[in-house]
Amino acid sequence: MIGGKKPVYLLASGRLRNLKSPDPLLQAVFKESGKTSPTIAYIGTANDDDDSFFNRMAETFRGAGACVVTHAIIAPKTANLKKAKDILRSADIIFISGGDVDRGMDLLNQRNMVNFLAELFQQGKLFFGASAGAIMLAKEWVRWRDPYDNSSAELFPCLG
Repeated sequence: MIGGKKPVYLLASGRLRNLKSPDPLLQAVFKESGKTSPTIAYIGTANDDDDSFFNRMAETFRGAGACVVTHAIIAPKTANLKKAKDILRSADIIFISGGDVDRGMDLLNQRNMVNFLAELFQQGKLFFGASAGAIMLAKEWVRWRDPYDNSSAELFPCLG
């Protein structure tokens, strides 16, 4: 840990499916939390807080030893952001799920969550993400305004 910050784990989502035993990468993430059975806050903005995404990942994490996995709902316009922030603050680990990177970051920006998440990281909160969630934890990503025109590519900021 450098300056109070914990490492960030970036995982490919296919790696977390159909496991017959706890994944060693998840075990490493959980161990870094310092807890045998950590609590995990789930962010699903990249998939519009889809319940099937959440349920699939929560089952995987519980199978790997997490004691509680709580969905911090952020995507809906009616989301209770105070409750989401309380869930994120109280968890041992924050997981950012897959889906669409651009959509996920757009929602985090719209809901004024980017600086809040950066503060949690600076305070030593452990983060990990899979697929689009792993990309969202990076500094920036690329989008194409026109998917058929490479000259339309542009970078946009992520969580860093």
